[in-house]
Amino acid sequence: MSVPQIFETFGEARFRELEQDLTRELVTCRGTIMSAGGGWVTNREAVALLRPTGRIIYLRASPELLVARLATARVRRPLLEVPNPLDTLTRMHQERAPLYEEADLVIDTEVFDRKQLIEQVRQYALSQ
Repeated sequence: MSVPQIFETFGEARFRELEQDLTRELVTCRGTIMSAGGGWVTNREAVALLRPTGRIIYLRASPELLVARLATARVRRPLLEVPNPLDTLTRMHQERAPLYEEADLVIDTEVFDRKQLIEQVRQYALSQ
């Protein structure tokens, strides 16, 4: 099922359970990069599963930039299927910001281009 289908059929709580199950599975795979969605950090159990062996990198972007990026995305974001996604994203960002900032590395995506971003992540990974 797609993410929107899971949300529509089972709701966000079930999606977060599945997200945690997948995190549990992926932490056993060494050398794996997992790209989680913005709500993943709200699942403290999932974060705790990753912490012993993994590293968390927060690619920081403003809600305005995220809305612009998501406007061209091929995948729908169920929590942003609302009349004013910027307001919703701004609220979610404010609520989640303290969790995001607990990352092992924070990179401001509005300062670096894609190549520089990749290089920053690569250098960090090599230093670990």
